[in-house]
Formats: sequence, C-alpha cells, structure tokens
Amino acid sequence: MVPEEAYNPALAHRLAHLSELVYMPWPVISRHLGDKAHSWHSSDGTEAVIVAEDDCVVVVFRGTQVSARFSVEDVLSNLRLGKVDWPAGGRAHRGYAEACLDVSADVWVALQTFRDGTGWRKPVFYAGHSLGGTLATLMATLPPSPTATYTFGAPRAGNAAVHQGRTSPLYRLVHGNDFAVHVPPALWGYRHPSKPIRIGDEGWRGFPSIAAHNVKHYVKATTDKVVAPVNQSLDSGVQPSSVS
Repeated sequence: MVPEEAYNPALAHRLAHLSELVYMPWPVISRHLGDKAHSWHSSDGTEAVIVAEDDCVVVVFRGTQVSARFSVEDVLSNLRLGKVDWPAGGRAHRGYAEACLDVSADVWVALQTFRDGTGWRKPVFYAGHSLGGTLATLMATLPPSPTATYTFGAPRAGNAAVHQGRTSPLYRLVHGNDFAVHVPPALWGYRHPSKPIRIGDEGWRGFPSIAAHNVKHYVKATTDKVVAPVNQSLDSGVQPSSVS
C-alpha cells in the first residue's frame, strides 16, 4: 500500500529546475550547484546526478537529448520497443528498462552515503523530465524506496504490474497536453503509475503537443497555480485507479 503524502508544489518546482539543469554537462552542473553537486553517474548514454541539498537528497535522471548535444543512445532507448521482465515484477519497456538498470547499480552505491542502519538519514527524492521521468518511475519500484518521486512529462514505463512494487508516493506532472505522456500507447498494454497532476494554462484537451513537452514549460508552470489531479485518465474516459 502506497502511503498518502501531500503533494508539495514548492518541492515540485525545485525538482523541475534540477530536471532542466541535468541536461547540461557535468562541469556546468557542478559549477551551478557548488558543494551540493554530490556525483555524476553515466552508463551507455544514461545519466543521473545526485544532489545533496541541506534538507534532502535528490537523484535526477536526465531526459532525452534533443539539443546540440543530441544523444543517439537516448533515441535508441526510446525506440527499443517491446517489453521485458522487470525485477520488481511486471513487464517494462525494453529500452527504458535497460537504460535504468545500466545506471542504477552505480547510483545505489553512491546513495549508501546517505543511509545508516535505520534507513535514509534525510528524505530522498527521485525526479526527471521526459525519459528521465520514466527512469525515475522505474527506479522507484526497486528497493530501497525513495521518500517520493516527481516526474515531468514522463512516457509510460511498462504494464500495470510494473508499478505494483512501488511503496512510496509518485507525483506525475503533465504540462498542457504534452505528447510524451501518450507514448508508448495504452493499446499496447502500457500504463502510467498514477493519475496526472496537470499544470499550466494551455489546456489538456485537443491534439497532443510537442511544444508542451519542453522542460522550460515545466519549470515555469510549477511556479504558477497547480491544477488539482484530473478525474479523467489519459488512457480512458473513466475514473482512474492508482495506475492509469
């Protein structure tokens, strides 16, 4: 049973900002964050940054590169369709599963710095935009569980059973009618881990929008009033369950 904890808009904005920052090269990230930049982890094009804040620890997964630093590995991860068995149960998107497992062991080793015999010494959050949000979603199903996970425009990670192992809250933010949250298709058996928290003033009806996916929109929209979770699932017109 996933515990019910309050969604934190201020934290969502902090994590959206970090999810934008992680697209930059590590020297830029390190210079920006100073001594809070704990470590950089990279494996076969999958990258994550651990940020040691005063009041929490954040693991931020980098999303798909669509800039001058275009990443072939990111595109290949998105295109490796089909499902594979996921360690926590269920069937996950092959490309996303492989990308998550590529970097997860290194991240887990680094996180031991923040654990003692009783668990985490301070709250630990997972976050990411786009592909990074999907990696955070998958990572959250594996022990040790984070305090909570915040994702921004994350595609579906796998079937409904993939999400059953998660024991901490996951807040899935969607800006407008972001196209990325509609893939991979629900018709192929893919499901989201939770109902969306919709942000921004662009509206969510109509055609899916590529422009709405821009991480800068998520950073800006999380400073504005957050719309309550909608009553309609992205996958159907019925009331969503914990997995949509």
